[in-house]
Amino acid sequence: MATIAQVQTFTASETVTPAKLNNIAGTATVSAIVNADIDAAAAIADTKLASITTAGKVNVTALTVTSIATGDMIYYSGTAWVRLPIGTVGQTLKVSDGIPAWVT
Repeated sequence: MATIAQVQTFTASETVTPAKLNNIAGTATVSAIVNADIDAAAAIADTKLASITTAGKVNVTALTVTSIATGDMIYYSGTAWVRLPIGTVGQTLKVSDGIPAWVT
């Protein structure tokens, strides 16, 4: 369950206004949000999510590659992840203009 932490005390004679409530909400700290707290119908667009920059936080299975087989490699072409199938016996991997390819 998510936790919202904000310390604010109103006196008995103080008027609670929308502006004061908005200020509390704007400075609150939200923590411990788990998947179960998010409604499946929320339809949160991936563009609304922060970039993940911490090493080890992205699983390679999150990449989109059209197919995969034993021995395949993937590399980034500059615009997309590309599958490079395993080479054949006797081939070596060379790089030309930044793109890997098998050669005999």
